[in-house]
Amino acid sequence: MDEETKQWPIPDEMAQEFDAIKYKFEAQPLPLYHDNLLVQPQHANEVLNGAIVEVQFGIQHWYIKQTDTFQATPMKVTILKLGRIHVPPNYKCPNPSEDSDVPGQPASKKLRSSED
Repeated sequence: MDEETKQWPIPDEMAQEFDAIKYKFEAQPLPLYHDNLLVQPQHANEVLNGAIVEVQFGIQHWYIKQTDTFQATPMKVTILKLGRIHVPPNYKCPNPSEDSDVPGQPASKKLRSSED
């Protein structure tokens, strides 16, 4: 860990796994820029959601057993256009019924049969 990566926020559900590997591996942050400003890691997912980006990367080539093999390593990501802002609706959704066949979905309507 270095001075930059030791300040990164780690979600609680991943903290134990992170603690197990943080001294064995080196984090190499991928620079993410928007309007020539570096985007902090805790904001990267929300900023990248739906965005159009330019990715600069390096390519390595190997010729192994008559087969061309390539590896691309991203070096920098620049956001060209932000994605649409997703605003949750301001109306309430009905509570799902307990006897629903699909978790999180209301139960299907029961139809009357001629025998009722």
